[in-house]
Amino acid sequence: MIRDLLYALRVLRKSPIATAVTILALALGIGANTVSFVSVQAIVLHPFAYPNLNRIMTVWGTQPKSGLKRAAIAAADFEDWKRQNRSFELLSAYQPWTVNITGADRPVPVQAARVGPGFFRIFGLSPTMGRTFEGSEAGAENIRFSA
Repeated sequence: MIRDLLYALRVLRKSPIATAVTILALALGIGANTVSFVSVQAIVLHPFAYPNLNRIMTVWGTQPKSGLKRAAIAAADFEDWKRQNRSFELLSAYQPWTVNITGADRPVPVQAARVGPGFFRIFGLSPTMGRTFEGSEAGAENIRFSA
């Protein structure tokens, strides 16, 4: 086996272009396999660690005149959905939001979200310190929705 290894090294030394192509092909193959494995592991083998993930869903509004199939809803519409709900165990609002963290030299923009009461309970999350807010502490006037 040592002889075979020495022979392979001599052949690779004699043709550096073939050696470079071989190494590049191996690197691309290993990289593609690694990406595939990580993706499958993250999506199929270990999905999000939320309890009852198969019961969590997103409900969107539509705006047929604008051609939007996934549109944000107005706060009043969301309150109507909550009041007339007979299909869902719990409804909560979510709006992506960018905030600035200050205290250093410059403000740092951070992606955040404005959420309604019950949002954390849906995902089985609890705060490390303190508590989440209750339904009586938040209302439609405290959560701004984009239309």
